[in-house]
Amino acid sequence: ATVLADGAAGSPNRDSDTPSGPRLLLIGKSLTTMTYPHVASHYGLPFVLLTPVLHHADFDPSARVIPVPAVGDDIVAESEAPSVAEARAIIRAEQAGQSHAASSRYSGPAPLICAGTADPFYDQARANALTPHVHEYPDANHSIEVPGHWRRSLDYLKEVTASVAQYAATL
Repeated sequence: ATVLADGAAGSPNRDSDTPSGPRLLLIGKSLTTMTYPHVASHYGLPFVLLTPVLHHADFDPSARVIPVPAVGDDIVAESEAPSVAEARAIIRAEQAGQSHAASSRYSGPAPLICAGTADPFYDQARANALTPHVHEYPDANHSIEVPGHWRRSLDYLKEVTASVAQYAATL
């Protein structure tokens, strides 16, 4: 995982006990995204999940994935994923200053997810149940690349970078 810190005076979203302390944003890719539940529930830190493990690998006998809790702390089934209207309500609540924690056992801001639709470890329904901040890249694999299409892959890299910067700016 990567940790980005901004220690500039007057930066928003600081811990109330340390008004001059740094802002932190964690960025995990692939297997390191598995730390999100621990980091979010214990520290409430914002997290960017790049190609998160939301669908288990066929070769992994443990079938470990990022838990996606519903209000009752249960794993959300595909059929229970939030509707577009529910996702919009979550976004509106966040914009009004309410935490994502109201609908999740994870405290802190809802994570940003960036993943390719051709990634075998990605699950759209689980991603949308976890956060309203989902950026999908059509036909992209687990590296957010489209094999044989370098220009499209480069455009996706630019989009991921812009999405992370935009997410960080809202914190």
